[in-house]
Amino acid sequence: MNRPILILCFFVMFFMGPPLFAEVHGNVEFGYDTDKQIEYADVNVEYHWKPLCFTHIIYGGVKTYFFMDNTTVTQILKGIFTIGTIVQYQDFYIQLNHFCSHPIINTPAWKQEIFENYFWDSSGTQISIGIKW
Repeated sequence: MNRPILILCFFVMFFMGPPLFAEVHGNVEFGYDTDKQIEYADVNVEYHWKPLCFTHIIYGGVKTYFFMDNTTVTQILKGIFTIGTIVQYQDFYIQLNHFCSHPIINTPAWKQEIFENYFWDSSGTQISIGIKW
C-alpha cells in the first residue's frame, strides 16, 4: 500500500467526529532489561473519545534505553517512538500504527558491542483489523 493512502486513512480516522466524551489514559514505566542488561523508561499516552457509536483512540509513546550509575543516567542508547490510532465499533476495530527506533551514536567503545548486538535503526507502519473478546 502506498504512503499517501496510509496517510489519508490516518487523517480520516483521526477526524472522525468531535471528542464528545474524551478520556486521557497513560502509563510511565521504569525497568531493567535482563537480556540487554540495561535500564529503560517507557512513557505512553492514549486519548479516547466516543463520537456517535464508535470508540476512537489516538496513542503515542516513547521507550528509551540507557545505562545508569547509581541514580544518574550515564548513557542514552536508543529511542523507540510509537504513534497510532484505533477506531472500534462494538468488538471490531481497525488500527493504524507507526513505530520508529533511532540509536544515539555517542556510545563509548566498551559499550559498543551491546549497542551493535541489540540496537538497530528500524521503522514500520502497520494497518490491521481485528476483533476483541
